[in-house]
Amino acid sequence: MTSRHWLLMLGLWLCVAVSTLLPTDVSHDEARWLWIIRDETPVRANTIPEAARGIWANTRTMLNRSLQARILPVYPALLEGWTLLIGESLAAMRMLNGLLLALSAACGIWLLKRRRWRVVGIGIGVGVAAVLLLQITAPRPPWEAALAALNRDPLHPLVIAAAPDSIAGYHATRTPLNMGVHINVGWRVFSPAELDTIIQRVQIGGAPIWVLMPRHHPQLSVVLDSLNARRMQIIQVEIGDSIIYQFTR
Repeated sequence: MTSRHWLLMLGLWLCVAVSTLLPTDVSHDEARWLWIIRDETPVRANTIPEAARGIWANTRTMLNRSLQARILPVYPALLEGWTLLIGESLAAMRMLNGLLLALSAACGIWLLKRRRWRVVGIGIGVGVAAVLLLQITAPRPPWEAALAALNRDPLHPLVIAAAPDSIAGYHATRTPLNMGVHINVGWRVFSPAELDTIIQRVQIGGAPIWVLMPRHHPQLSVVLDSLNARRMQIIQVEIGDSIIYQFTR
């Protein structure tokens, strides 16, 4: 292999490395893609028909969510198949993105050697560079560090309302934040009296109450009014477009 080939291989693997070894915090786009492909039906491999039914159910879910998000389900279908092979995770998605970028870059370099397609090759190269730049510079609210610092006990009730395709929704289903007692206030309107009754039923002794909601959620003021009536706010942390509170008696 010539030095040019080695440089080409190094550049392609650099695409994979940059895409895969990004900071652990998830971006808004990554959270949305992971929601679209998130499996809701367990795939049991006891028999082939059972496994096929589970895969088909999750594929239908992926297609429905793609339509809901008004996204052509080409990339979600590819991502669904990829994660079926190596597991569903943020790292798996980033690895696939890196491989796709590397293949696109290789295709662009190959086209550059052909005069008729040189403009197409340049366009692909610019596109790959733009995608890499967008991935590297995408806003990544520091959720991992914030959640680790808060150190919520799973027995402490968590009042939560988070869109499933948001960063908060990602953490609400895939991290220790998903453990323990939850009160979901995002699916309908609750009155302060209803919230107070529910909280009293799930609260153990004088355990603190946690709140995780978007800052502009219509139910946030109702939740805060209910908790402020009998408790004292001791923590308030803003992460991206969400806010976390802790209340104690």
